Amino acid sequence: MVQIAANIQTVAPASLPVTTQTVKDTLRIAASVTADDSLIAERIAEATEWVEQRSHRALITQTREQSQDRIDWVLQGGVRVPGFYLRWSPAIAISSITYVDTNGDSQTVTAANYRLDIKTHPSRITEALDKDWPSDYTTQINNAWVITYTAGYGATAASVPYAYRTAVAAKAARMHDPSFKCDWDDDRFDEWLDNMMGVEGRSFEYA
Repeated sequence: MVQIAANIQTVAPASLPVTTQTVKDTLRIAASVTADDSLIAERIAEATEWVEQRSHRALITQTREQSQDRIDWVLQGGVRVPGFYLRWSPAIAISSITYVDTNGDSQTVTAANYRLDIKTHPSRITEALDKDWPSDYTTQINNAWVITYTAGYGATAASVPYAYRTAVAAKAARMHDPSFKCDWDDDRFDEWLDNMMGVEGRSFEYA
């Protein structure tokens, strides 16, 4: 059975992955032409959200909250073990993991009982050595498990891989001026961005 995890941003990034001038350069708009700067900034925010949704990656450091009904099964060393896949990567740190117990009360998992793998995509959480997940959790409440964590490549645009920054700039340029790469329809344009980011129809819903 496939489990769908909800994953929302609770603390927004302090900045965007590209500047207004980067998009203006992409569109060959002179720096002295500032009439559309505020609109271009809005397009950058929209394009950033699009890229993050498309790639399931957080670009600039942000806090996210993932909620789901039960523990996942994740692959570790070719073996399925109980744990969690984080829908948005790369994860930096776990703030807390809470669950609802069989009495209906919220409990917090001791941090020493789990470990975060920050090197794989998607990021995953598994039991620490010689530790187990709590056994007193309920399976009768939706979104009983809540994981609060920090994700992103870093606090500044320079931390974000070039491919993602380029994708944001190109998408924002296209949003602002549909004539940008007008020889491509929207589907082909988005496919070009997908190839740039290495997105190939991946599924981020895990059994």
